[in-house]
Amino acid sequence: MDTEGEGDILRVTGLPQPGKRAVSVDTDETDPRKKLIVDEHMDVYPRTYTIEQYGYHPNEVALTFDDGPDPEWTPKILDILKQKNAKGAFMLIGAEAAENVGLMKRVVREGNEIGSHTYTHPDISEISSRQLDIEINLTERLFESKLGIQPLYFRPPYDNDEEPDTDDQAAPVWRIQQDGLTIIGSKIDTSDWNENPASPPPRSPSPSLTSLPP
Repeated sequence: MDTEGEGDILRVTGLPQPGKRAVSVDTDETDPRKKLIVDEHMDVYPRTYTIEQYGYHPNEVALTFDDGPDPEWTPKILDILKQKNAKGAFMLIGAEAAENVGLMKRVVREGNEIGSHTYTHPDISEISSRQLDIEINLTERLFESKLGIQPLYFRPPYDNDEEPDTDDQAAPVWRIQQDGLTIIGSKIDTSDWNENPASPPPRSPSPSLTSLPP
């Protein structure tokens, strides 16, 4: 993967393309089984995805929370943010938000940003394009119907595709970008979800630090 720049925001700036090689063989040899390659050169070099990373500003961070809204933890987080006169970005799971609409409205009412964290929290590099579209569209329609706004940001579940290494991981990034969403990574992770590695990650919001555009 060709990655350029520095920051937690991802943007695909170049798409993969196949290469093309020209091969010349010995024309003096009449027996095709004995013909030898006498020259070869690349007409077009193969390319993979080019990913631009941006948004880094020295001494500036944005506080983000994943996997909510959670009826136990989200109100506590909002209380602290309000007390400190700080704002956060909440990357919400659609299915959780649908069960906690009042909390979702409070997040926005108190001046915080919201983003999409899919509807059911799948690994987006392992699902079909059709399912990915459904995950994005369901969450967007929920936000539109309950809040009257569309999300601008998207965070992949499980931190996948935030720093893609293969075409399979970069392909969903391109598709999400085509839907008009900005993909936000989280290089600084509090790892609060990893208190017991043998257990699945909890559904409580997971704070992490990243850089968001103004």
